[in-house]
Amino acid sequence: MPKEDRIVVGATSEEGSSDTETNPEATEDLLEKALEIVPCLRDNLVIECIAGVRPSPPDHAPVLGRMKNGDFIATGHYRNGILLAPITAQIMADMILDEKVSDLAAAFSPDRFA
Repeated sequence: MPKEDRIVVGATSEEGSSDTETNPEATEDLLEKALEIVPCLRDNLVIECIAGVRPSPPDHAPVLGRMKNGDFIATGHYRNGILLAPITAQIMADMILDEKVSDLAAAFSPDRFA
């Protein structure tokens, strides 16, 4: 993925892990695959390897809605946060501003875990 001053290659996924250390074997595998696709990357430096944790509820669906304490929550998008941002924003705006909860929004309620 092109960034302002670099190319980002990734990513791996390890379900259930909260480890933020990179895996050297996985990093090497990603680099090899990237070089197969774009051989000219061989002339570039690897400047960093990072690992992060992405929240995912047990059912792998986002959690959107009002908590029992009255706070609103929009989390658990796992790797799809950027893809789901527009619909999440619409659902949350409807809830917060208009007190509307669509059938779609209700499916992602935090109450589903009660």
